[in-house]
Amino acid sequence: MAALRCLYQICVVTVLALSVLISPAVHAQSWPSVIDDRYKQLDAKLYQKYDEARALLDRYGGETEFLGLGYQRLQYVLSKNDRFAPAYMQVGRWIIMTSDDDSAGFRAAERAVQMALEIEPKYADAWVLLGHIYTRLDAYDQALAALKKAESIGTENPWLHINLTDLYLRTDRAEDGFAALNALSSHPVDNQKARRAIAENYIRYYRLKKDPVGMDLWYRRAIEQSPSNAWAHGNYAAFLVWTQGDFAKAESMAREALALMDYGKARSTLAASLYAQWAGA
Repeated sequence: MAALRCLYQICVVTVLALSVLISPAVHAQSWPSVIDDRYKQLDAKLYQKYDEARALLDRYGGETEFLGLGYQRLQYVLSKNDRFAPAYMQVGRWIIMTSDDDSAGFRAAERAVQMALEIEPKYADAWVLLGHIYTRLDAYDQALAALKKAESIGTENPWLHINLTDLYLRTDRAEDGFAALNALSSHPVDNQKARRAIAENYIRYYRLKKDPVGMDLWYRRAIEQSPSNAWAHGNYAAFLVWTQGDFAKAESMAREALALMDYGKARSTLAASLYAQWAGA
């Protein structure tokens, strides 16, 4: 159980017991994984708990109850098999989601993912996540090496190209990032989080190119892909206020965002759009 004790040490947030149970919508991962398939064959019931945890993390959009329930399932999986490599990778994701977006959180997530790789050195999905972690730590050479390692192992994981894009956009290689995104066009992406990330990275690319038409297109596509995601509406509203100066439309989009979730950025955007309309009246 040493690995499980180590897991507790790397977790930076304590999960409180939740009284309201939420049933995760479990869907098979939209890309094949040789490693995951092996664990599924090893213990189908335990793998189901793992898959529930992954689905809960995938559903997270600011709702902390999903994170708590997901982590509880990961704890259960690792209490039954402390060498269940995919669970350590998901713990890495959980740490990123629950941390304050700082280096301490990403270092803790790195340790969790490294534990998965110690058990399964050819776990392409774990290398993909490790590349993202190194990117966020500004360790760009290590990030590229990790992502290229995943590529050499072979994977259809869309996050490989998404994370490569993020790395390239941060390191003045915008056209390489654009090419990495376009490489996904021949592979339909079913994962909602991945689809949102693709849209966000296209927006970043067009922002770097100072192309508001391209940005507007992908803000609208992000909403089409995730109509119930408050941030997609709110981000478009902010773009309409601060870049396009379309204050009436920004007001409408900010209200749509707030109808989905009440959060500070959307309220600020709504206030800015209302003030601009009042001042220009």
